[in-house]
Amino acid sequence: MNSKNNSQSIDLREYANILMKRKTLLIFPLIITVLTVMAASYFISPVYQSSTTILVAESSLLAPAFERIMPGEGNRMNRDQRNERLNTIRNQIMSSSHLSILIRRLNIPISDNIKETVTNLHRQFPEISELELAQKIQIEQIRERISVGFKGSNLVQISAEAESPVMAADMAKTLAQIYIDESLASELVGVKGAMDFADEMLAVYKERLDQSETALRRFEQSQLKRNVEQDTSIARNLSEIKSAIDATDLEIRTLEKSIDEIRTELVKGGIRSPQIDYSRDLTDKKFELLNGIGELTDLLAKYSWRDAKVVNVNQLARQRLESIEAEVNNLSIQQYPNLSTYQRQKIADLEYQTIRLSFMREKLTVLNSAVDEVKDIVAMDPALRQRHNQLQREVTENRRVYELFSEQLTGSQINQAATRAEAETKFKIIEPAAIPTAPIRPNRVKLAGIGAVLGFALGLGGILLVEFMDNSFHKVEEVESYLGLRVIGTIPRMETPFAYKGSGRVWVFAGTAVSLLLLAFVIFMSRQS
Repeated sequence: MNSKNNSQSIDLREYANILMKRKTLLIFPLIITVLTVMAASYFISPVYQSSTTILVAESSLLAPAFERIMPGEGNRMNRDQRNERLNTIRNQIMSSSHLSILIRRLNIPISDNIKETVTNLHRQFPEISELELAQKIQIEQIRERISVGFKGSNLVQISAEAESPVMAADMAKTLAQIYIDESLASELVGVKGAMDFADEMLAVYKERLDQSETALRRFEQSQLKRNVEQDTSIARNLSEIKSAIDATDLEIRTLEKSIDEIRTELVKGGIRSPQIDYSRDLTDKKFELLNGIGELTDLLAKYSWRDAKVVNVNQLARQRLESIEAEVNNLSIQQYPNLSTYQRQKIADLEYQTIRLSFMREKLTVLNSAVDEVKDIVAMDPALRQRHNQLQREVTENRRVYELFSEQLTGSQINQAATRAEAETKFKIIEPAAIPTAPIRPNRVKLAGIGAVLGFALGLGGILLVEFMDNSFHKVEEVESYLGLRVIGTIPRMETPFAYKGSGRVWVFAGTAVSLLLLAFVIFMSRQS
């Protein structure tokens, strides 16, 4: 055990002696390699990198009530859908279409190297134009300088590299804006298509509804002329009621459109779910308004539309509406003191128009009931009644489909307005691209470390090579082993301060001179940079 340790100790000591003896071969390659690598790094074109971070958030501007009337299944995404979308963002940003827009916006020229490459490729592929080849090569080169990464579940980081710090920042910033613009445009295309389809079908069913209503009206008028010639007052009264129904139906559509426009405008202004808390007075007035109109059913069965009693009911309803409007305006001022006068007025208008719409729908129900009662007075043949019911069903079905497409069109309009308003929140740049102050390449610290490892390896290799080529004797044991004789005595080496060591001394002087020159060059370039 002790002999083994002594042998290992002797071997290590010999290695140490060899390193000390050949230290020149170890030190100078290390110094020269490091300095050479550092000097060469100043001939490498610097590369700068700039990054920007985009927040890709979910749609949260609309209330659930609005999302239900919008086409599709809504804008909310679950976790799997969000992850799938984030995974496709990299391909979208790195796509040829996005990079082509980047080249056009920044006016990136085609380099001379690309032109030379295109000239050679065009000989091999003459069917492809030189411009197309140049664009493809330029896009591929830019794609290699772009990287897309993720931070968390909804943060996208876009990084761009360029030889100019300004160009690197411009590329990252522009590419982020291109992604936001193209994503928004893509969403709006789908909404626009739904709007166009709904608008087209709305025009078709509006025409069908008008035709069916006209056919029903003419049939009823012909039957009235035939069956109630002896009682013209009933026919005139029924005609006036039908005119009132048409006017009420038109006003309902107008109110629905006005309410949708006010809601859209409030959503754009940042007011998502405006609501006015009813006072006791407003609740009583609304109850009296909706229940008071029910008196028309009995009155119209006995009196004409222009009778004083009927006129009095309509006049009382108008007065109640005016009182409700004044009360709603007062409540909006009390409950929304921090909003502007214009916004408070819009909230009041929305609530008033909603109450008025409820009143008009109740009035339409009452008028239709009155028509049914008046019609019961007029006897109709069963065959004619069947025809009448058929026409009535056609009117009802056409109106139902028309209202369905009207609702879809309204939802698409709200979706379009909300999509535009959500652009700043759905795609938000939270970390803009800044102009870098230092290049990422060449990394001189890393290069110096690589040079040191390479120089150390070269030094060790040189020592191994010299030791392998050295045939001289270094120890007494080697002489005795070679000659087979015992050594009687040895003469120690006599060294003087000025002893000349031949070519080794020359190599030391040359290495020192080269090292000093390289060190001076590195210091000069560092000061210049």
